Amino acid sequence: MKGLFAYEEYIDLVEKLIHQEDDVLVDYNSITQESLSRQAEQFNKTLNAVQLNKKVYNYLSQFEKHLKWTIITEPWCADDAFITPYIMMMAQSAEHIQLEIALRDQQEDLMNLHLTNGTKSIPILVCKDENDDFLFRWGPQPAACQDMVNALPKDISAADKMEKLVEWYMHDHGEQIQLEIFELLKTIK
Repeated sequence: MKGLFAYEEYIDLVEKLIHQEDDVLVDYNSITQESLSRQAEQFNKTLNAVQLNKKVYNYLSQFEKHLKWTIITEPWCADDAFITPYIMMMAQSAEHIQLEIALRDQQEDLMNLHLTNGTKSIPILVCKDENDDFLFRWGPQPAACQDMVNALPKDISAADKMEKLVEWYMHDHGEQIQLEIFELLKTIK
């Protein structure tokens, strides 16, 4: 199905964006190559630097329930570059979590089921059980990050807002992402 990727396939897509391969860029003609490449490079940096919280890692490595995680995202998204690598590594740490990545703009029906205040904000993690029953949804940002964004002045420039967002993620090192998803996992019976 178009716009659905396994872990390795999404990594390959990101690599192609970094190297600005034409066969991938054609799907993103409204976004500058520089922006795509920059977000893809940040994604790789984050993925290579991911260190899971020990408590979260231990829990996931012993997690026995069969789950299906779907991340709804796009590689041009700044939040994706800082969030998706952590979710991917969390899924990789759990033997019974099946992961797929759905591109928001190619999986519109799925995205429309998981809007945030009526918007297509991403990334979104959707968790279902082995019977495909919905368990929880997380995203598009950790609560503390969203609080920081909401507290910014309304007239802040897009560049300054992006700088503040990046600072927040660099300071947090994925800790809030992991802990919020960990708390949701603990609610599964």
